[in-house]
Amino acid sequence: MSKSKEVADEENPLAHLVTSLQLRVQELEAENAKLSSQLSNCTCSEKQKKHGSSAVKGEKMARLTCSLPEELLVEILSRLPPESLLRMKCASKSWYVFIKNLVKDPTFVAKHLRSSMSSTYTLFSGYHFCNCDVITPKCSESAFSLVGELSDDNLDDQIHFVTKYLSPLLILLENYFSDTVERYHCDGIFCIVDIFRDHNIALCNPAIKEFRLLPKPSHALKTRGVGFRGVGFGHDPRANDYKVVVFGYYDLLKPFKAEVYTLTTHSWREIGSGLDVDCMPGADNYAYVKGFFYWFIWHPNYMILSFDMCNEAFQTIVMPGDAGSASQSPRLTVWNESVAVIYSFCDDEGYVLSFEIWVMDNGYDSNKGSCSWNKVRTIGPLVRMAEALAFRNDDELLIYNEDGVLCSYNIRSKKLIEIDIHKVAGTLQFWSFSYVKSLVSVQGRE
Repeated sequence: MSKSKEVADEENPLAHLVTSLQLRVQELEAENAKLSSQLSNCTCSEKQKKHGSSAVKGEKMARLTCSLPEELLVEILSRLPPESLLRMKCASKSWYVFIKNLVKDPTFVAKHLRSSMSSTYTLFSGYHFCNCDVITPKCSESAFSLVGELSDDNLDDQIHFVTKYLSPLLILLENYFSDTVERYHCDGIFCIVDIFRDHNIALCNPAIKEFRLLPKPSHALKTRGVGFRGVGFGHDPRANDYKVVVFGYYDLLKPFKAEVYTLTTHSWREIGSGLDVDCMPGADNYAYVKGFFYWFIWHPNYMILSFDMCNEAFQTIVMPGDAGSASQSPRLTVWNESVAVIYSFCDDEGYVLSFEIWVMDNGYDSNKGSCSWNKVRTIGPLVRMAEALAFRNDDELLIYNEDGVLCSYNIRSKKLIEIDIHKVAGTLQFWSFSYVKSLVSVQGRE
């Protein structure tokens, strides 16, 4: 940890309490693991004696926090990672009841989510190096879902890519589906969609090890083998509900159709699309911001299709600037909690020389039926870049260079840094969103 971070922790008593509590949780986990190992070799009566020592450890944990005001305790717990928070249920019977009730409290879940927003992850999937000579299907399954955390502790003027692995539950879900899987994310929940073959859709929160297989949309039952034209997933802030929207032409002789799934009802219903154009979204080119889902549409013309999660309404949006002059398909992303479009301009060999960044001003206004755009940056000249991916924070743009190496470009300092990813082999697949760990349940409200 850098000196500046140490000083900040000393000046912030709450941060110090959070750190102390996290350390205590880790100690308890280690003690419980050791105890479990001992219990496996004990007789029944010996197990009861050992279990008593576990209760003592739980009492120590309780004494650690019982003197804190409840408001402060809740504030501390809201800053813990979901995995650590849930493991605290093992400390004692009283802690089990307390944590179980706490994570079901919508107010606490929302508070925890707001605290977690400061720790987001950039996602990839790929293989990892193992001891065998050949990468087998088993190896790929064990590392299929890879989380890369880009650290900002630039003491050596480098960006460190720390690899972590998501829950095996997510891997099993994707293996259950076909090879045509698309992924979406909102508030720690993954929406996994089998686009073409079986139309399976599932919601999964790997941090709390929950998943839910959704019923199939009614039109999908009639159109086996015909894919969805587009899928979106997001949060309706007005109803405090999570929704999945699918749309497409299920019969070329009939109008464009759309259906919406809501988590609270666990059911689909058809909605009016209000569209009379044959929208063809670009593959893996979308963005979700503040209750609106956006798709880049490449056919029949370049445009953006939006879906309002609250009003359940589609709207087409004109592309900013001169989209036709760009050398590559425009890229939709999120920058500063706003929708952004990245235009790439290439040389004669196809390498990117510069990027233009356009940002939607205050989002789409459904009342006025319009939006405005601002060109906020022109990045370049660059040397032999291949593709822009997304912003990982307000200043850093992820880019692939000509050799397929992942780089981070700082739009303020104009510094380009290669990112070396260890323990990963083969081609990495970039996921078009940032991931945040949360306590949001996919089982709906009780």
